[in-house]
Amino acid sequence: MTLYRRFPRPDGLTLERDALRVYMMCNGQRDLDEVVSLTRLSLAQVREALGWLECRALIAPLEPGGAAADAGPAQTASTQGTAAQAPTLKILEGVLRQHLGAAASPHIERLRACPDETALRLEVPRLVARLKLVVNRQVGEALERAYLSLPPL
Repeated sequence: MTLYRRFPRPDGLTLERDALRVYMMCNGQRDLDEVVSLTRLSLAQVREALGWLECRALIAPLEPGGAAADAGPAQTASTQGTAAQAPTLKILEGVLRQHLGAAASPHIERLRACPDETALRLEVPRLVARLKLVVNRQVGEALERAYLSLPPL
């Protein structure tokens, strides 16, 4: 029985309808079966939404004692990368480290938080946009070039 805790949504982040429904059910007291029945979504749809929300560090599974498995986005990120996304992640990590040095760590952790290659490839354009707007346009463009040079899934 896995329970999920939700974290506050960043301003301006919009969620798709199904993801929002699942996000609102993650209050640390409902298990997966209860979320499925309350949202009237299929188990596959709920799991997809949970993966999407976890990738963005909007929710985290609770440990058996009731404490959050992590304190938020930074610690989730360092533990969830998979072997399937390793080559892609390594390329993107190299670009970020080359341009940002030690300051690349939070961005790399954000990418590592993605549960699979598909989620990673959905997250990269968001990170590119954020880097261009907040950090440095050149860094965002370098990451975008690396992302566009990746082979298709």
